[in-house]
Amino acid sequence: MPKRKKAEEDKGLFGLICPVEDLREVTFMAGDGREVTYGVIVLPGRRARAVARVKGISYHLLSPEEQGIKAEVLRSAVLSLNFPVQFYTYAEVVDLREVAARLAQRAENLRGGPAEYALAMMDYYVYISRGSPLRVRRSYAVVGVDSPPKQLEQALHERVLLFLSVLGSAGVKAELLTPGEVLNLLHDALNPGRLFRPADALDQLDAVIDWRDRHALRQEKAKEPGGDHRGTLRERPVAALRA
Repeated sequence: MPKRKKAEEDKGLFGLICPVEDLREVTFMAGDGREVTYGVIVLPGRRARAVARVKGISYHLLSPEEQGIKAEVLRSAVLSLNFPVQFYTYAEVVDLREVAARLAQRAENLRGGPAEYALAMMDYYVYISRGSPLRVRRSYAVVGVDSPPKQLEQALHERVLLFLSVLGSAGVKAELLTPGEVLNLLHDALNPGRLFRPADALDQLDAVIDWRDRHALRQEKAKEPGGDHRGTLRERPVAALRA
């Protein structure tokens, strides 16, 4: 089979499995003055999705009365949404050697007991990483918009802010995924059990993905946009995918 035809078939198969047209970076100023950046998955037909990592509630550690109150608060919060939200739970493979390396960096200035404890933890992480892969169960929420009458990113952003506000009112913490984290999540979902992180590889190569050509990497970075204003969006297609 000619290479050109084979490449076209591979691109078509990729589109069926993961029909992503673009992965964009959106930055906005939060109410507390923090600059928040998250990734936007652009799908065919003017559709867009944003992904948030949702932290669970220790529901079974609450008293029966507290459980009833928490359930009612969550029920009211969900009913206040006027758009669908998809929840996704996935057992991610964790590279404990990377965790041990980060712990080593943070423990450089420790002395005495804390330093000995950090060293013991690093040894333990390295030891158990030699066995079967360790998985951590994480939950995500996918907020989307389909063919909105207004600008695509703005319409999605309004829903994202409402969703975060609703979860916050119910005492649930959620963190929007950066473009690099979205890319890693897509890779993990299509390649379960692998420790490879494409965002880290792109960062080391100083490259970005050209979504118009599924087989291409561009050796360039997107230029940093100009000034920002509170409450306004700043969007750019596939930035250097820095987390």
